[in-house]
Amino acid sequence: MAQATHKCINDDSHFDGPLPGTSSKHNNSLSSPTVDLELGSLFNTEPHLPPPKFEAIPDSHASGIISIIVTLWPSLPPITSIRSRTTTSSTDPMLLRITTKRGTSYEYCDPDTDDGGRSGPFLRRVYRKGSTGPWIRGVFTPEMIEAQRKKNEETARAAEKLVEEQKKADVGRKPMLVYRLKWLEGDIELDQYVHAGFFWMRRGAPAVETEEQRGAFLRVFGEHMAGCEFVGKRCS
Repeated sequence: MAQATHKCINDDSHFDGPLPGTSSKHNNSLSSPTVDLELGSLFNTEPHLPPPKFEAIPDSHASGIISIIVTLWPSLPPITSIRSRTTTSSTDPMLLRITTKRGTSYEYCDPDTDDGGRSGPFLRRVYRKGSTGPWIRGVFTPEMIEAQRKKNEETARAAEKLVEEQKKADVGRKPMLVYRLKWLEGDIELDQYVHAGFFWMRRGAPAVETEEQRGAFLRVFGEHMAGCEFVGKRCS
C-alpha cells in the first residue's frame, strides 16, 4: 500500500461549519503550527482502492475513548457510535469512525511514534461524499495531565492489590491469568502470568479484544519483560 504524508493542522475551524463552539478557543486543540503526520498504511490513499470497513467495538473500550474525545473536543455533538476499522495486519494503527447524534461523522486515531510514544490523539471530519477534513491534534492541558497522573496512581494501587490477591490465591497451585488476558495462555511462561496482569493494569487496563490490540500488548509486554525482573510485586 502506498505510503503517504497527511497534513495535520492544529486548528479546528475545518470541522462542520454549523457546529456550535468549534473554534480553537472552545477546546484544547493547538492553534499553531501546521505539522505533518506520517500515517503510513493507516488509510487507503489510492483512489482505486475500496474504502475501509468498520465494525463495532466493545462498550468497555468505547467508553474510555469517548471520555478522551469529549474532554479534548467538548463542543462535538453527543457520540452515538464508535466503530473500528477492520484490518488483517497486526501492525496497522487503530482507526475509529465516530458518529454523532447530529449525524455527523469523524475519524479518530492515536498512532505510536517511532520511539513508542504518542503524537496525538487526532480527529478529523468525514463528509457524506467520503471526503475528509484535516487532522486536528488534541492537546492535554496541565490540569488534564494532573488528573491523569492521579488516575494512574489509583490504577497502580489497584494493580498491586490485584497482584497480592492473585499471589495469595495461587499459593500451591498453578498461576492464573487475569480473565481478560486468558488469550495469553501458550504465549508466555507460567511464571509471567502475574507479571502480565500487573503490567496490564499499570498501563490502564487497555483494550485487548481484537487481534490488533492483543498483538500490540504482547509486543510491548515482551519488550518490557526483556529488562524487568518483577521483584516484590513491582517492575524493576
